[in-house]
Amino acid sequence: MRLFPIFDAKSLAEENEKEHKSIVKTKEAAEKRAVGAQERLDKAYTKEFDGYLSPFAGQFARLRNVELSDLPTITAVPELKAMDVKLRAVGIKAVEGLAALAGGGAAGAAAGGLTFAAVGAFAAASTGTAISALSGAAATSATLAWLGGGSLAAGGFGVAGGTAVLAGVVAAPVLIAAYGFLWWKGEDAYQDQVKVKQQLVEARSDLVVQVAKVDAAVQRIKDTARVVRSLGACGRPRLQKLTDLIDSNDDYATYSPAQRALVAELAGIATALAAVIACPVIDDNGLVTSLSDETLAAANTLADRLAA
Repeated sequence: MRLFPIFDAKSLAEENEKEHKSIVKTKEAAEKRAVGAQERLDKAYTKEFDGYLSPFAGQFARLRNVELSDLPTITAVPELKAMDVKLRAVGIKAVEGLAALAGGGAAGAAAGGLTFAAVGAFAAASTGTAISALSGAAATSATLAWLGGGSLAAGGFGVAGGTAVLAGVVAAPVLIAAYGFLWWKGEDAYQDQVKVKQQLVEARSDLVVQVAKVDAAVQRIKDTARVVRSLGACGRPRLQKLTDLIDSNDDYATYSPAQRALVAELAGIATALAAVIACPVIDDNGLVTSLSDETLAAANTLADRLAA
């Protein structure tokens, strides 16, 4: 039996307080990394949505005598075959929807370009809230979910690049700091701190697992952002050729095989880009998805070929 249990309790309480602060600091640092990566991915999505997807949709809407489904996109962009069939279908659906909106001049969208707001005017968030009623990051996330065919809960692919949810860190009991009351508790105070220490050990162990998930997700998010930027960078110069072609002749039925191949290639790039945006980076357990493995691999191969 300890001669001075209260001193032992106080010493253990100080150790527990130090460990608790360390756990919280580790958790906050992981969350900061995740949020920072997600923000960069959102910027990449927005840039390529505005820089390639929307302009392509606007130009394609100007073409006569052709539908997106008529184009031999897989022949022009064979890398699409390596993508999941459902995900590829979501990408096509997204591009078709954007082209339809562009063709109708929806929500004041300028010819040749669309915005998230234009999409939002015709879509609804998975909660049922009109996207046009949202603002800021909430609107961006809801629009990306719509572009991806709906949220995961609604059966769609959801917003790509979600971050793993860190497990809640045990909140150290007030006993850690309430030294003034420890004098009245003696051995009970020490046993309380032993329990707190065990809770903190469990919290640390759980946090190690969760931080590993977050770091894996952050790396995948960075890879996704890089691929999105690469596809956009490859597509934009080619898009000017399509604009020039349509300016001179908007009747697809009269196009040469080479001209039709150009349209199909640009549609394939748009489909691949939309599929990457729609692809979930992590699952509900915070683990990087196998779907994003194959999707990014195919998109990387495409970007490398186009850049060569």
